Amino acid sequence: LKPINPINKSDAFESKALKYFENTNDREFYELENEKFRYVGALVTKKECLNCHAAQGYKVGDIRGGISISFSTEEYNKVINSLKDQTFHAKIVFTTLAIVLTLLIHKQLKQTYNLGLEVQNRTREINNTKNILQHILDADRSFLFVLDDTKIVMANKTMLNFFGYKTVEEFSKDHEHISDMFEKNDSGFYLQHFMNGEHWIHYLQREQAYKNLKVKLKSNNVQKIFKPSAKEVSIDNK
Repeated sequence: LKPINPINKSDAFESKALKYFENTNDREFYELENEKFRYVGALVTKKECLNCHAAQGYKVGDIRGGISISFSTEEYNKVINSLKDQTFHAKIVFTTLAIVLTLLIHKQLKQTYNLGLEVQNRTREINNTKNILQHILDADRSFLFVLDDTKIVMANKTMLNFFGYKTVEEFSKDHEHISDMFEKNDSGFYLQHFMNGEHWIHYLQREQAYKNLKVKLKSNNVQKIFKPSAKEVSIDNK
């Protein structure tokens, strides 16, 4: 602002920049001016500067001037316009992708929702079928139960009430098989858990047409004799 060498006198823009440096902590100042880009970078006094300028009252950290440059903004404007065009195109691409993604998500959510409804309906149908079957089983006064191989999966109230249980799940907690409840008997006509090493269900299926097989069951000190029969039903190869 007060140059020793008049040739270094600042113009209006440079003076504005130097005053800006004095009032702020910034070290750079620039403006677009009449199709020109103008820039001033602050010259900060360093220790090595004092070798020549200490006598002029310079102190470390002082800003005594700046380096000023300027150039045409034509190329700058070309770059800016190009960036704007690229940004515009990028926005179009991004917006398109966002719309496509939203539609795909909506489609997926709709499919998931429809699948959920289908599962609910199917589950309801299965439960209804199971309830109907249970009512049919409960209507019979005989012992009726359904096995998956040797595991009880369904049983009627007649059987459960006889042993003092409300559900198959309760019964299964205490007994792995109904044959756990068979009374011991050495007669070959009374079924035991294993018959000659073979599970009684498999033995019964093979021999029921040829032998008068029986089962002794006891509950609450009441012993009863039953004539069992078994029928294999194949569902889904089970």
